[in-house]
Amino acid sequence: MSDTRASRFWAGVRRVLRAFVSSFLWLVVLTPILAVSAYSLYWVARHFGVPWYFAIAMSTCFDGVALLAADYSVKYAQAGLSGSWPRSVVRIFALTAAFLQTYHAKLGHEPTGGWVLWAALPIGAVTVYEIHIRWERRKALARSGSIYPAPLPSFGIVTWLLFPLSTLDKLRDIVHARRTALVRAANEVIAGFDRENQREMRKARADVAPPPPRTQPLTPDELEAHRRQREQRAQSSKAKPARPFTVGDIKVTAHNPSAHIRAWAKSVAGEYGWTIPDKSPLKREVHAAYRKAHGLDDDGNPIQPEAPVEPETSAESEPESEAQ
Repeated sequence: MSDTRASRFWAGVRRVLRAFVSSFLWLVVLTPILAVSAYSLYWVARHFGVPWYFAIAMSTCFDGVALLAADYSVKYAQAGLSGSWPRSVVRIFALTAAFLQTYHAKLGHEPTGGWVLWAALPIGAVTVYEIHIRWERRKALARSGSIYPAPLPSFGIVTWLLFPLSTLDKLRDIVHARRTALVRAANEVIAGFDRENQREMRKARADVAPPPPRTQPLTPDELEAHRRQREQRAQSSKAKPARPFTVGDIKVTAHNPSAHIRAWAKSVAGEYGWTIPDKSPLKREVHAAYRKAHGLDDDGNPIQPEAPVEPETSAESEPESEAQ
């Protein structure tokens, strides 16, 4: 029992030491780079005629923007997100700092190739930063189940030469199992998101207060408006959709309301010189000719024949007819 406790204790100590050494190495790398970069940018700004207090502010803000963007990109990576914009900001500022620090060698009349020494520091910092970002993002993706935490096994060239087919089958089984695990993890994430979304929706509905009860009676105008709404709903519920009907041997439906007109137009196309398509809309003149030939008005209703007008007889002609 004591041996188990001692092993756990020393395992915890080793983890703490590894974390401390990792952080200490970051400090060892970044602290001198930031210090030299700040001094170089201050020196270049002063050489360009910038006052010393402005030069200090410019150098501090330049490195501060890069550090803030790097901090945000690390947060993105730890959450398993891309963070392409803060990473791009870090790269742009690092390249700009490397370019500006080359002026330190030019303005200081240093030997040829001295600009490489000044420009290499920001490039080295960005390189270490990219390695750290990729590692953090891979760990976050492995924790969330987006990627498989373990790499594919390496069977070796001898195994592939001696057992090519069986090795391929084993590799296929391993890849299939990895895919199944990733799909299961993705489904769990989606289910968790749906549960959280439904929980938030129920909470939002519970937070909505019900409308206060009405204490005053309805006015006659409001009662009349409610009655009209009820009548309109009753009429709309009783209305039946238009059913298909037949004109001759042609079945007319809601999706093809001009089927009978198209059939008639094809039968008289030679007389009128028309070219009637099978599916395209008919022209207006075809509809007008159909209505005229079948005695229909513009709304498709039959034209009622006009009643004959009887001649009016005047009052003066009545005595003459009686006298005759």
